[in-house]
Amino acid sequence: MFFLLSFNTFSQSIELIESFIGYQEDSEIISFTPNNRIILSGDYQGNINLWDLKYQTLIKTIKAHQLPINSIKFSENGKRFTTCSNDSSVKVWDFNSGKLIDSVKIKDIPKIALFNKKENGYLIFTENGEIIEKKFRYKKLYHKLSQKNTFLDAILSYDKKNIITCDEKSLKMRNYISGEIEWEVFHPSKNIFSKVQIHSQDTLVLWSENGDINFWREKDDSHLLEINATNLHNRLSINKHCDIIISGYYKDRPFLINLNEIDFSENYKTDFVIANTFLSSLNKTYLVSSGEERRHRLMEIKKHRFFPISVQKRKVADKKEFITNSRYIILEIWDNAQVDGDTVSLNFNGEWILKNYGLVRAKKQIFLKLEEGESNELIFYAKNLGKISPNTTAINLIDKKKIKEFEINSNLDENGKITLINTSKGNLSQNNMINKSNY
Repeated sequence: MFFLLSFNTFSQSIELIESFIGYQEDSEIISFTPNNRIILSGDYQGNINLWDLKYQTLIKTIKAHQLPINSIKFSENGKRFTTCSNDSSVKVWDFNSGKLIDSVKIKDIPKIALFNKKENGYLIFTENGEIIEKKFRYKKLYHKLSQKNTFLDAILSYDKKNIITCDEKSLKMRNYISGEIEWEVFHPSKNIFSKVQIHSQDTLVLWSENGDINFWREKDDSHLLEINATNLHNRLSINKHCDIIISGYYKDRPFLINLNEIDFSENYKTDFVIANTFLSSLNKTYLVSSGEERRHRLMEIKKHRFFPISVQKRKVADKKEFITNSRYIILEIWDNAQVDGDTVSLNFNGEWILKNYGLVRAKKQIFLKLEEGESNELIFYAKNLGKISPNTTAINLIDKKKIKEFEINSNLDENGKITLINTSKGNLSQNNMINKSNY
């Protein structure tokens, strides 16, 4: 049984069909993989399931553990992955063949298992606060360190010189070799950091138990940003084979963004609230929703369009429309009034096609390829107001039959927009041009 879900923010239309994982049976973990056609899921019986996304069929079930799986982690090259379980075992698998490479049983419950620095073994982080190293082809376990607090999450730093952990007390960065704490950040009194991930070379992204997202500069131990949340993220299986999508509200308006596109020069600290956290495939074809008690759902994205959050922060005041049956349009942009230093950026269907362009008297041409039978959004984003407010931009839209001139106003609080409607596949129904209800 399938049913349609849809939500729309700032003309960002996403249609979802609830899919084959997490519908009939609750799924504990859903993990994207190096192969964008294959996804892993871990069920409550300790099975690993490999699914073909294109045909929505189960490829293989591996009886991996006797009890639920705690985590799935991939190696840097994506050829291997680890599984941890409440049955006290850790196992390493070959991704392509599905064969077991290594396994170990410990006295404690393993929470996370990461491949070590050289990827010739793995680090096990336990419920009782131990870090244990296991090398391939060796039975001996090496105890690296012990602490009093349960590990909630762990990663290696970008340069692999440090181990970064979240536990019930704090976020810690330890020297990989000595285990000594190089810096420590205690949890806010209201919350606990329960998940950590590399955001960029020197920046970490942290999830709190209540779903709040924090960004932390690793090198100088400085807090960059916090975005508040109204729901839990529920330990989604984040890795480099997926993007993180968040939805929520900015003041009274919904927003939807890719977390990788956060620009720290923007002010996100005020009036932003996260309502949902999702994982998506890198090609934006599939979406994993967070659910209560880690019961996630995998859904197919039928339609998507993401606008930068800097665009979504502003209201759309100046709206115009251009209807054409041409697939390709020539856009001309210039300043038809006093050249006073106006600078504008253009966003087309969620992608920047012109950034920080200083308007001049001469016309600049840009070619646009329209989506057939769809509404196409051209957003005018003022970077400054020049000497005379507002930012005024002259536009020609040229198809094979006509030229239409527009004058678009925008300022630092409001965007201008032209909706280009391509009717080459017949007239659009009114429903296709109206924003769908919010999800």
